[in-house]
Amino acid sequence: MPVILPSEKYEAWLDSKLNTKEQISPFFQIYPSDFMHAYPVSKLLLSPKKKLEGEECLKEISLEEKRDTLF
Repeated sequence: MPVILPSEKYEAWLDSKLNTKEQISPFFQIYPSDFMHAYPVSKLLLSPKKKLEGEECLKEISLEEKRDTLF
């Protein structure tokens, strides 16, 4: 399961001195769903021929664009 952190905890999470269960376990908290946003992205993200990188991978598409094919 991935860990979702608020931005103010990024630096602490990346600290190379974190190496015990006791040090890491405080980060394992339920992330509030109010702060999450789900949206459709391009199927090109899954294409081995197209190389989408960076913010291009996060670009939201319209539902109409998503419905152009069955799969």
